[in-house]
Amino acid sequence: MGTDDFEGIVMQHDDILLPHWNEFATALQLYQNEINEFSIRNVKLTDPIIRLLTESLKHKPIYEFFLNNNEFDDTEQLVKFALEIIQSNRQIKDFWCSGNQLESMDNANRWVEAIISHPSINKVRLENCLRGDINVYQILCSLIASNKAFSTIDLDNNGLQTGDSTDLPDYIANNPPLKILYLQKNKLNDNDAILIAKALKDNTNLLEIYIKENEITQKRFYRTSQSDL
Repeated sequence: MGTDDFEGIVMQHDDILLPHWNEFATALQLYQNEINEFSIRNVKLTDPIIRLLTESLKHKPIYEFFLNNNEFDDTEQLVKFALEIIQSNRQIKDFWCSGNQLESMDNANRWVEAIISHPSINKVRLENCLRGDINVYQILCSLIASNKAFSTIDLDNNGLQTGDSTDLPDYIANNPPLKILYLQKNKLNDNDAILIAKALKDNTNLLEIYIKENEITQKRFYRTSQSDL
């Protein structure tokens, strides 16, 4: 079996593994060098494990912190764990959360505020984790309105829709430092595509933009864009 065969499988908690988690946490505390990437993927994280990891990772020189497809006893565990690591590690440049559900606007805003106020984070990736009562476009607007020099923003697969607001194309047209923008598997429509296309004419910094698998009609976009662009 290849790596992709295990993509959706989460290793469940078993008390028999706690001694190994203790050994791992101790090794992290003793490790004095920089950590380029710390990734926790496809693992059920319970209170004892979260406490061990939090104490071991606080104030470590971590540059990339990833949480992918994990399970928690409740959403508050996820929110607090990520906040503890983000707020205690000032060197983090890349924060990536994928497949872990925040579920409430309050939780999403707590993360966004921590990301915006962080001195080093310039890559924010929140994929498939903004559900429930979360207004995803408001989250995007908070990020782009902060004037923080993001190099990457990734909001793939979150049901994002703009309501024909122009905040995003206006941001793109203002030529921010942003290099990569991921908005795949959302609910952008034909009008969004046209506005974004127009905005790109005034942008020299954005190198990659991904809008596949939205609600954009290729035929209509092609026909309209010939006269409007």
